[in-house]
Amino acid sequence: MLRPLLLVLGLFAIVLLVGLLAIVGFGDDPDADEPTARRVSQPIQLALPIDCDLPDRCVVQFHVDRRPGLAVGDWRCGQLSYDTHRGTDFRVLAKDDFVAGIPVLAAAPGKVIALRDGMEDIDVVELGRTKVEGRAGGNQVVIAHEDGWETWYWHLRKDSVTVQQGQTVATGARLGTVGLSGDTNFPHLHFELRRNRNLIVDPFDASAGDDQCRSPPQSLWTKSAAAALNYIPVVARLGFTTRAATRNEAIYGRLPDPAAQENVPALFLWFELYGLARNDEISVQWQLPGGTWREPAQSAWQQDLPYAFQTGRLNLQPPLPRGTYSVRLKVSRDGNAPPLLEKIYSVTLR
Repeated sequence: MLRPLLLVLGLFAIVLLVGLLAIVGFGDDPDADEPTARRVSQPIQLALPIDCDLPDRCVVQFHVDRRPGLAVGDWRCGQLSYDTHRGTDFRVLAKDDFVAGIPVLAAAPGKVIALRDGMEDIDVVELGRTKVEGRAGGNQVVIAHEDGWETWYWHLRKDSVTVQQGQTVATGARLGTVGLSGDTNFPHLHFELRRNRNLIVDPFDASAGDDQCRSPPQSLWTKSAAAALNYIPVVARLGFTTRAATRNEAIYGRLPDPAAQENVPALFLWFELYGLARNDEISVQWQLPGGTWREPAQSAWQQDLPYAFQTGRLNLQPPLPRGTYSVRLKVSRDGNAPPLLEKIYSVTLR
């Protein structure tokens, strides 16, 4: 039961089904096969396809969906994917980084065999999916490598593509900039690995199957890339504002910043969670200026979708006292310790 510390605005109940379905990337090639279920005999070595600090500034938000049918499962048997997702999504976390531009890089040497540029960077929910029909990947680059391998780079920023069709590129060559083009509703690079054009391969574990979580994975990442790609089972983004928020207002930075105001009338939090499973316990706990922690608000996740956007308000009479306010956000599964996620976020009112 939620304690009085929050006036709940759909807390632990809001699931943006439309937003989740828009997230992504059904690609320009509907004929691509399900992820490979056999061990790769001629592996490719992949460098990071994005020039961004992981997981501080960018994060892997979605992996390849390894499970058949409607079930969802990533290479670690977690929920950090969604049905039929065929690539790895590198999300840019901060608005300032997205605006400044995060470079997209060639993950291996090869030849550019296809590209597209000129599509606008607009959230597909706001634009309308019919406007990107047949061009779900948005601005993109496709590179062919030896032994039938291909890498696909989707959702690049308009007018950012720096290569030409037929051009030979080296590992680390800049291809463009992370954008918001095509069928997507968050700023990210969708990176896809294929073999012989239509066979989807998960770069985190090229040998699929029901027992992939019980066997050593066949990673196709270089050692340095793998070191930066530690698996995170639940991904979170959280922010503070002074009023109720919608998802798009929150993720695109369209909300008032309480740290920039005086005499703040109310303090709201919003957060997104990715990788949730049914019955995961979500806990939100406020800390007031002076260091006092209030009792946590806890609830079990009762949806099959692995994504949630939630908001809540701190129950204090206005104006709020100056000082630093913090929120501890925690996600636990099956009563196991440590939790899958535990982070503290803070804002200072002046």
